[in-house]
Amino acid sequence: MREIEVTFPDDYQVESLAGQTAVFEVTAKTVQAPTVAAVDEDFVRSFGIDSGSIDELRDGLRRNMERELNQALRKQVKQQVLDALVERNPLEVPQALISDEIGRLREQMQQQLGGQMSADQLGDELFQDEARRRAQVGLILSELVNHTGVQADEESIRSQVQELASAYEDPQQVEQYYYQNQEMLQGVQAMVVEDKVIDWVLANANVTERQSSFDEMMNRNTQSG
Repeated sequence: MREIEVTFPDDYQVESLAGQTAVFEVTAKTVQAPTVAAVDEDFVRSFGIDSGSIDELRDGLRRNMERELNQALRKQVKQQVLDALVERNPLEVPQALISDEIGRLREQMQQQLGGQMSADQLGDELFQDEARRRAQVGLILSELVNHTGVQADEESIRSQVQELASAYEDPQQVEQYYYQNQEMLQGVQAMVVEDKVIDWVLANANVTERQSSFDEMMNRNTQSG
């Protein structure tokens, strides 16, 4: 077992942890060295491509990269829009809403840390700023939904479910799971409404575009959590 010192990035999603240093205890189970595989038909078939076609593998990789890039772009644009909305619309947030968000953030952090820290070790002060921001975002989006009248239509919900399921090995099975789970489906509906509000804001805002490489986009997406 050894201790590893980790510094959270300055733009970490939990603002109270951004730029802070934490120490984790790590135990190495195995040590392995990488080997370079030969790109042949057997290699291609190991990815579930029965034909063994390298071109088919390339096409699949290209589609996956395009999907990941689109998702990363959407996530970052959405984050920028929400940041601008919060900055331009300061609100007094009820403490009850902040407390609810703190509970959710604490639970997420425990999952990320693999249960290594108890709820008592993760005090409210760690999540206060991010919880307040999330509560502000929720109130602002709720007001914009009322203002714009946007709704989650069936086609948009279906499209969102398909996009979420496309990242899995068996998309049809995942889609079926969503439609059989009312709580999951409600989550998708909320995502659709939120996306429609973001689209409305973008359509009514002054937008400045700039070019970025695939690696730059994916790195920023990873750092933003």
